[in-house]
Amino acid sequence: MAKKKKLTKEELHRENEKIRNEINEREAGDHSDSERIVNALRGKNIAAYALILLLPIVGIWWLWHKKEDLKLNNPSMLLWTGVGIVVLVEQIVLVYNYFAV
Repeated sequence: MAKKKKLTKEELHRENEKIRNEINEREAGDHSDSERIVNALRGKNIAAYALILLLPIVGIWWLWHKKEDLKLNNPSMLLWTGVGIVVLVEQIVLVYNYFAV
């Protein structure tokens, strides 16, 4: 086995500082998930979700028009657009059944 080289105090301080910087960089990236959750539960976002459920045509337009303000990522946009389309189809079926019968 090779003997480990003993570090001087200065080298040890540099190595420790390098390790601390790496740890700080890793910890800085961990806040993105909590930030995304907080953004998804803001008042504007809740209002957009409610609008999609009540008036899907207006809600879908609002969602895509205010994409930057709502801070939603692409999968979320597609998910809520799909929910709006399903609600819209159900509303059309209900109106058709009401007037056709």
